[in-house]
Order: sequence, then C-alpha cells, then structure tokens
Amino acid sequence: MAKVYLLRHGHYDIMSGSLTDKGRKELELTSEMLKDDIDGSAIILFSPARRTKESAEQIAKALAKELSIKFKECPRLAIGNYKVPDIIKDYKDEKALILVTHQPIIEDYLTTVGIYSLIKTGEYIKVNIE
Repeated sequence: MAKVYLLRHGHYDIMSGSLTDKGRKELELTSEMLKDDIDGSAIILFSPARRTKESAEQIAKALAKELSIKFKECPRLAIGNYKVPDIIKDYKDEKALILVTHQPIIEDYLTTVGIYSLIKTGEYIKVNIE
C-alpha cells in the first residue's frame, strides 16, 4: 500500500446526524483534491455513524467518475472500537485506502506515527505507508 487517507467526516447537524450544506461543500472540495492525488483505484471505509456514511457516499460518487472505487462500512472505525493499524494491515494490498471517520480516531492514529495535527471537518491527511 502506498497511501492512506484519513478523512474527517463533513460538518453535520448534531440533532439529525446528517451532513449540512456546509459539510457537503467541504466534501466537494476534498473530492477534487483526492481525484488529483489518487491513481487508478481506492477503497473507502467508513464508520457506522450517519455523518461518516454520508461523507463516504459523497466522496465515492465523486471519485467513481474517474477511479475504480470500492466502498464498505467498517465498524472498527467507530468511536470506542477503532483499530486503524489493524485496518491498514488488512488492506495493505490496496493502492489507496480512504478511512472516513472521526477526529479522535484520526488524532489517536496520527500521534502513534509521530504526526501532530488537527483535521477540520471535511478535510484529510495523507500518510504514506511503506
């Protein structure tokens, strides 16, 4: 695997759990950046939360126009159950892995690899895996 993208879900309505217009707009911009960086194919995994599923669906729809995309819910990306290193190992043969999840999960994983960064809603960070 060459690239792992840790993507924080888009801005959402706290009452409904659905993406807001702001969240959808964030993800439009993110999709454009991902299109430019991913070559050929990617798998998108997302936590069971509504906001991450909606975010992943929007990203998948945008990327599927130019790339081969696999799309799957991953309970191991849920808060309290996350296992990012294990997920990365399980999908090590993929060219690109996009994990759509929550800030605490992203932050926790990044600190284990020596990266200290906060990700805003709808944004991502790329980690190259050897």
